[in-house]
Amino acid sequence: MNVVLEFGFFVGKLGRNRVTCLLKKPVEQPSDMQGIVYINFKESLAEIRGEILKELEAAGYEIKAETSR
Repeated sequence: MNVVLEFGFFVGKLGRNRVTCLLKKPVEQPSDMQGIVYINFKESLAEIRGEILKELEAAGYEIKAETSR
């Protein structure tokens, strides 16, 4: 419950168009949080790295290419 409250704070502070929820499956998507972008993953955020970068760019953040990996 506390996570939903904190998530709502971010939506209120940043705006719905600047908030994305990273949802680790099999956790259910909260029904009272419709209209928000959800990116699902199973084990690691590495699975959805490209999608996260795409959402950050869409929100107006400049993403610089990594020089080392």
